[in-house]
Amino acid sequence: MSSIVIVGGGQTAAAIIHDLHELDYQRDITLISEESYLPYERPPLSKKYLAGELTEESLLCHSAQKYQEMGVNFLLDSRVDSLDRNNKRLTLNDNQQMGYSKLVLATGSRVRRLSIPGHDLKGICYLRTIEDAHYLQRVFKRGKRLLICGAGYVGLEVAAIAVTMGMNVTVLEMENRILNRVAGPELAEFYSNKHKQSGVEIINNIKITAFSGTEYVDGVICNNGQKYSANMVLVGVGVLPNQELAEQAGILVDNGILVDEYCCTNDPNIFAAGDCTNHYNFIYRRRLRLESVQNALGQAKVVASELSFAEPLFTESSILEDRIRTSYNELPWFWSEQYDLRLQTAGLSQGYETTVIRGDIASQSFTLFYLLNDRIIATDSVNDSKVFMLSKSLISEGVQVDAEQLIDREINFKKLSKILLSQ
Repeated sequence: MSSIVIVGGGQTAAAIIHDLHELDYQRDITLISEESYLPYERPPLSKKYLAGELTEESLLCHSAQKYQEMGVNFLLDSRVDSLDRNNKRLTLNDNQQMGYSKLVLATGSRVRRLSIPGHDLKGICYLRTIEDAHYLQRVFKRGKRLLICGAGYVGLEVAAIAVTMGMNVTVLEMENRILNRVAGPELAEFYSNKHKQSGVEIINNIKITAFSGTEYVDGVICNNGQKYSANMVLVGVGVLPNQELAEQAGILVDNGILVDEYCCTNDPNIFAAGDCTNHYNFIYRRRLRLESVQNALGQAKVVASELSFAEPLFTESSILEDRIRTSYNELPWFWSEQYDLRLQTAGLSQGYETTVIRGDIASQSFTLFYLLNDRIIATDSVNDSKVFMLSKSLISEGVQVDAEQLIDREINFKKLSKILLSQ
């Protein structure tokens, strides 16, 4: 019986395996994935990989040889159909039975699909897997008309690549502005202007009611009665956590698999990590489900630590007594790449009272600070990595700030950060 079974083949799973290896964990590890690829990084799929600037091999978290050296057993193209917690047993789609001593659910998330009329037409695309990216690479051609449903980061990243390739791109957004859920109006206006200047058409306050076409999509019908023509449609309206396996087994879920600060579920033998989880964040004092590499890697480290404590089996060089139990309590951060702009976001901006900007928007290098009760709760940095890095500590520590000092570029921000953190 395998000591550890990991269900899910994404970056979270790869990170858990790597961290266990770093801890000299010696027992067998089996990874079960529905995909046919070894674990790979997903963020580049809508960025440099889609643009053809990265190879498929460069996406892989580790090579096949590295996994072999770490002693990992892979079951690719496999799905877990049921979980029997009482007997610690999994049933796979080929009826294979597999036991475990500790189980990790790293099942990730899936795209939210539209079920409106015409949803099954060919040419309606989603972007979540490497196969999705390969399809888009094949059909993206200069002069073709691409219609994107949803103005979140994935939709806008794809729009930037497509228009740069010479495609005619239209983005439809049901809210009154782009990035409505994740950024303030100042950043939304900046990116909206950048896309429009690059040739992307953006239409807000519009809802898609149906896809049109016979066998292949030729456009969408919207709530204003107008049809917008297209050679292909990309839908980017969010993702859903893959929590069904856990829920069917009686593991607590609520917009994700509920875990504690040690990434443990309500079953002490089952852990969960990554996009599929819902955890309590001590900085924002509420539960969160995050879709980010930072969250995946941070929780992976905690899971590896917990597994090594639960079943210690180390080489003679390892000193278990010196290890400190690791809990998960990290500031969320994200990034996006569009055109020559690198956006880095620290924290969560929901609930802010006011915003101030450090830098010059016209120069395309600035940071937008979100403030609540004279404290920074989040930042959006465009081509401003130094301020982004320093801001993370200011947010995590909850220090009080003077907005005028934040925007005064005569004040060295590194020195200001040190002063604020020392108070």
